[in-house]
Amino acid sequence: MATTIENKYVIFTLDEEEYGFDVSKVLEIVRIEKLIPVPHSKDYFLGMVDIRGKVLPVIDLKKKLHIHQENSRIPEKIIIVELMNKRIALAVDNVLNVLDLYPDEIDSSPPAVKSFHTKYIYGVGKKDKRLIILINLNSLFTEDEIKELFLG
Repeated sequence: MATTIENKYVIFTLDEEEYGFDVSKVLEIVRIEKLIPVPHSKDYFLGMVDIRGKVLPVIDLKKKLHIHQENSRIPEKIIIVELMNKRIALAVDNVLNVLDLYPDEIDSSPPAVKSFHTKYIYGVGKKDKRLIILINLNSLFTEDEIKELFLG
């Protein structure tokens, strides 16, 4: 079976669980160096970061996905994606690898996990006894949320 970009997912962790994005949506992955906080912003908005002269909003993906655990790790990496023609940095605990997942290795998310807060999940990848929650980046933000990130 030939590997194509459609079969590749960037795998990352949020509180020890594995998640993935379609690799075609990912522009780059960098370590969080200096984060500039912005007062009076949404709880999932960590602040701004300067990546080679471009200032990008940084979103705490755990908070955006409503993953709240005690003793939660501080995000170490950011995955830069482009949504609605805007670059956004998504803070994650760690980035593990790029993994091939074929359609027969992906189950659509079961009804038990479908709710308002999990509308971002489009499937669960199964690979070598690992379960990887696959996130649909296109449903992660509304158009208004994207505008708010860039217009303040």
